[in-house]
Amino acid sequence: MASLTRSVTTFLLGASLCITATLAHSEKVDTLTGQVPGHLIGCDYTFKNGDPSIPCAQDFVAADGTVSFLKPNAPFDNIEYFDFTAGKPLAAFFNPINVPINDTIVPGTQYPILRRDSGSQVGSFFDVFVEIDFPAFDGANLQLPGVFATGDLLNFVNGANTDGFSGISIPGYTGSGTVVGFDLVSVPEPGTLALLALGLSGLGWLGRRSIPSLQHAPRAS
Repeated sequence: MASLTRSVTTFLLGASLCITATLAHSEKVDTLTGQVPGHLIGCDYTFKNGDPSIPCAQDFVAADGTVSFLKPNAPFDNIEYFDFTAGKPLAAFFNPINVPINDTIVPGTQYPILRRDSGSQVGSFFDVFVEIDFPAFDGANLQLPGVFATGDLLNFVNGANTDGFSGISIPGYTGSGTVVGFDLVSVPEPGTLALLALGLSGLGWLGRRSIPSLQHAPRAS
């Protein structure tokens, strides 16, 4: 009986951990920092090949200035973030056509979010995104933590960055921008599966502890 209990416990624990690993591999979470608490943030997952956009769930920024989104396991190659309360776009991230973003972003990386300071927007009747092109930006290892810090000042002339940072632009914009936060990439919290694994391991430990004591319990006279 003890052997069967241990075998079942080991099997269920292994299955739970495998499911957790699968979910972590296929889905990613990005957390925007440095946002205005209480503002409503949302995004669109878009496709360069003409497929329609997929709106993501909107959420309010927490008191610490963060808001998180779970990226769907879909082959979208663009993602755009909006501050609906302010009525302004935040940032847009691009891959080449038909190159899924989910396969590109790596947990532990981060991308700067800028606030545009005094400057001029040329050739546009509306506010535009701060754009990050993944191949150029990541190719220069600018996605690594520590490259940018909150408060850093970046300069742009007619959209192009003049500080030597590849892959970041603000179309038509001449002026400066301050790094106010980041888009932090992570994996989903295991949640229930982690609790299940912990519970199963606890059952296994209790089984190992309790069964021998029953075997050595004195018989009733």
